[in-house]
Amino acid sequence: MVEAQAYYDQYLRTILDRLGLKASDRIGGPTVPGILSQLIELGSPSQVSVSRASLTHDPFWKEQLADMATALGLAKPEQGIKYCLRVYDAPAGE
Repeated sequence: MVEAQAYYDQYLRTILDRLGLKASDRIGGPTVPGILSQLIELGSPSQVSVSRASLTHDPFWKEQLADMATALGLAKPEQGIKYCLRVYDAPAGE
């Protein structure tokens, strides 16, 4: 998983930063082995769908996910790395 974290830090984080998606200092719950997880703080839960759409339509993001799959030696690198952007935690009523 060290390789995945290093790739994320070097390549993917810059794309997320450019889109205004800043990594949180908070630590989420435990993950399954082989899963890289990063909490991102947004101003409101409604920003999740907007941010998800930005990533989905960003050709450089897609390219970097495919490159990451190749770098990690995954079987089908053309499919890229799967990711999920969703609400993890939000104040009540939002």
